[in-house]
Amino acid sequence: SELQSPCNLVCRLLLEKKQTNQYYCILIFSIYIFFNDTATTEIYTLSLHDALPICLDATGSTALGGNIGINAGEPFNKIGGLTPQERNIVSGGIGLGSTDSLVIGNYVGTDRTGTQVLGLGGIGIGGSHNFVGGSLAAAGNILAGTVFVTGGADNFIAGNSIGISSMNGTRISLQATQHNAIQGNRLSNVSIGSGANLNWVRANQIVGNAPFGIQIAGGAGNRIEGNAFLGNTQNATDGGSNNSWDNGSTGNFWSDYTGKDANHDGIGDTPYPVPPNGTDRFPLMAN
Repeated sequence: SELQSPCNLVCRLLLEKKQTNQYYCILIFSIYIFFNDTATTEIYTLSLHDALPICLDATGSTALGGNIGINAGEPFNKIGGLTPQERNIVSGGIGLGSTDSLVIGNYVGTDRTGTQVLGLGGIGIGGSHNFVGGSLAAAGNILAGTVFVTGGADNFIAGNSIGISSMNGTRISLQATQHNAIQGNRLSNVSIGSGANLNWVRANQIVGNAPFGIQIAGGAGNRIEGNAFLGNTQNATDGGSNNSWDNGSTGNFWSDYTGKDANHDGIGDTPYPVPPNGTDRFPLMAN
């Protein structure tokens, strides 16, 4: 739907700045956009025409500094879209403090091409039933930083490219949250901490991180399956309890797996250990 007041005011300010061809930046209150209209069930759409950056210079290639971003504190928001014209280019980050928001097709912490890192912009999720990315290629977000999920439940994070820089670090962090699906992303690291239980990490490419591709520090009952662990210093560690590293018939691809496949069924003949507490009983032989 069309942005309602006070959101339309913010949009006008942004468009005025764009017309000056000097810089693109929200300079209002605490430089965050707040969605606070609780009297309506309309979905607010925050997507500024011509891929308007927040907060970059006129070329979209230089960050202007500061923690500039988008903070959706109320439910039912759409941030971005499936076309370049709907895309937001955010040098800071995106915060989802409530429920039922959709974040698709944005560049966060990068330039307008999505290939150059301008910061460590990420996405913070503190609510439930939010969707970040999706099954369509155009729905994926490109992020230079980390997706933090702290609290809440039942969030869906799929099809994103997270951590495009050469810097190592946590790219998806789950803390005190349950029943989230992390699927089909390309990223460098997943961290599952205390109270992060019953989450599903499936079909992701986890590439080139030190020290771990995925680290479970204290979570329980999580399932990790169908992922490709490629060239991490140590692909995985499991310090939690009752976590599953396969689905009962297939597990994950491990770039350092040395087992054989004598019957050529695509499953390694020996399990892959995930120290200290985990085992992939059915490691995949092919990525």
